[in-house]
Amino acid sequence: MNTILNNENHWRLMCLERIAALETLPINTLSKAKTDLCITRKAMDRVSNILQYYYNLWIDGYKVVRKLDNGKLVSSEIKEALAMRTYKIHEITEQHPNYGPFTVFTTLKAAACYAYGNPALHVFTCRYRISAATAVWIQDGPSTELARLSKWTALAREVQLVAQVSQEDIDRALRDTTM
Repeated sequence: MNTILNNENHWRLMCLERIAALETLPINTLSKAKTDLCITRKAMDRVSNILQYYYNLWIDGYKVVRKLDNGKLVSSEIKEALAMRTYKIHEITEQHPNYGPFTVFTTLKAAACYAYGNPALHVFTCRYRISAATAVWIQDGPSTELARLSKWTALAREVQLVAQVSQEDIDRALRDTTM
């Protein structure tokens, strides 16, 4: 519950808890403090439940990966061995604590445009859990702000590849004039 509070609001809640415990307050002030504390806790539980729902929500998207000669599916852009993540269909891939988060495309057309002309890149449908991060980074390296990425790019903390998108569907998406 307290994880959704910033430090200042956490301190204010603690003050309200202490005030509601003071039996020496006038009865109307004590009664109001206890009522307010009850309302605040219920509201915080509700907010916490809402935030937890969205934190755990799986969203459908598209992941572009590079297929190595040995058949492994790896990050499309990251070349450093330590940062490179290996993906397997239907398995959840979690972001490395020193590198991340993952970039995922929200539309097939955006993924197809990104992979266009590079035969080593493959587009997969995926499910992902959104990241709270606002930049992609490599430890001790440059970061890319979310504002500099395509508006059809989402940042994810977990990715699960579902199926490779057919070339026919990619071609259809590339011909689509809406986006």
